[in-house]
Amino acid sequence: MNEVGDRREAARRWDAAENQPISERERALVARAYALFDCFYDQLGEEHELMRKARMLRARKPDEQSQTAPTGNTLGSCVDNMIADQIDNLPEAVMLPEREETAQSAEEMDDVVSFVLYRAGWPGKYQTLMEDAIVTGTGVAQVFWDEELEDGAGMVSVLAWHPEDFYPDPMYEDIQDGRGCFKVTHTTVAWIEEHYPHARGYVTGDAYGEEDAGDFETPEGDERALLIEFWYKRYDAGSRRTFIHMAQFAGHALLFSTETGYGAEGGAYPEGVYAHGQYPFTLYKFRDSWRKPFGKGLIHDYSGTQ
Repeated sequence: MNEVGDRREAARRWDAAENQPISERERALVARAYALFDCFYDQLGEEHELMRKARMLRARKPDEQSQTAPTGNTLGSCVDNMIADQIDNLPEAVMLPEREETAQSAEEMDDVVSFVLYRAGWPGKYQTLMEDAIVTGTGVAQVFWDEELEDGAGMVSVLAWHPEDFYPDPMYEDIQDGRGCFKVTHTTVAWIEEHYPHARGYVTGDAYGEEDAGDFETPEGDERALLIEFWYKRYDAGSRRTFIHMAQFAGHALLFSTETGYGAEGGAYPEGVYAHGQYPFTLYKFRDSWRKPFGKGLIHDYSGTQ
């Protein structure tokens, strides 16, 4: 089921999600999110396919190539050397004081941020981001508050997310200008219902879960589904502030919403998730592409000869 029309027709058959007891405001949020996701999914399809092709070329064995192509181990060696160069220049946190009297505070914040990055395993995450940037063109980092760290006390963490499973607004080069961005996870209905028990019975398998999911096997009686995490902004003209919100969906069912409080133990987040009002993602690009959110990688330069 790879045609856009088939996917949207499947969406119309999600009767279970339509019976979910949510408010009209929440139902409108679901509709808006899926309409936007459909748009991003279609328009970023070609770039995601180029990323997957680049991954394949990176992993190819020498005996799988033509006799006239540059050898894969030579190209792979170039990638490895470039990653090593970036690791040798691993960025460190440096806080600059505004005034002489704040120099001590800036030095203390250096220690705090360095400790946070250490606990988040930053060197390993940075290596993954550089590999993604050099091979696929873009590395995607998410900075977030992980409530499970420090024995439940919580701590800032950094996550390196596959760019093939990230959908920024294709209209903008800077993702912060976009209408939203999506982070997706290929999983199953059973897994989603286990982690979101309040949505049990309303989540069904979907065509998104079947597409680009890889070769993992689905247990008998279960279905593939796509867990969609939607980040979006709300602007308040009165206070001139931007609030950042997050919602999660699967099979057209709502799982969680910071704006309405659905599925959130602490209720709604009226001030948004983060005070800075920005999407918590940073894109590391090997080479910028004009008016496109994703960059181009080293593998793209040689894909035609491979």
